[in-house]
Amino acid sequence: DLSVTLGNLGDVSLALDDLDAAEANYERANEISTNIFDRLKTSESERDISVSLGRLGLLSEKRQDLVMASTRALRSYEIARRLADLLATPHAYDDLAHTIQRLEALETRRHDGEAAARWRAEALLVESLVASAREASPT
Repeated sequence: DLSVTLGNLGDVSLALDDLDAAEANYERANEISTNIFDRLKTSESERDISVSLGRLGLLSEKRQDLVMASTRALRSYEIARRLADLLATPHAYDDLAHTIQRLEALETRRHDGEAAARWRAEALLVESLVASAREASPT
């Protein structure tokens, strides 16, 4: 759909260091994802918001705005955590693990070893949930 395409265009812009174009595409993708979620209230549409927030966080990080990057990553984490708790699928746990890894990396860059260690501990827990979910539903 359009939000996915805009996210992909943002990824290309980010890779080319065209940060303004990346931001425009990511913001529009987030707006569309939010509007779809507001209408449908599906876990898939909520996941799209989490993904777009993660991308906006990467953009903030590239701009050296680690506070905004952390804020966006935390919002993405909150959605991913809720979906993992609700769905308990390998895919939902993978999404959660990815957001936790981003948060751990951000805290490391911010030189907050205690916060990074907390995220690492949660990552280990989620990795065990991923393994359990994969055993329960092999695909």
